[in-house]
Amino acid sequence: ALLESHENGTVVKQHELCLLPAVKAQDQGKICVVIDLDETLVHSSFKPISNPDFIVPVEIEGTTHQVSVCASVLL
Repeated sequence: ALLESHENGTVVKQHELCLLPAVKAQDQGKICVVIDLDETLVHSSFKPISNPDFIVPVEIEGTTHQVSVCASVLL
């Protein structure tokens, strides 16, 4: 893996095979959201759960649902 250094001082391993295309100039500074579909990193529920790490409002067809989220101990 190659190492890539950023202006803020962080160093990131850059793998030869990238899953995302290179960042376009108009997309610089935007946030990339990674969705954990198999819930290995976070567990979420539309039903209230005890002691969630955070609650995310999600709008579906005009109705806002409060989704409880628990982060994995691996994070």
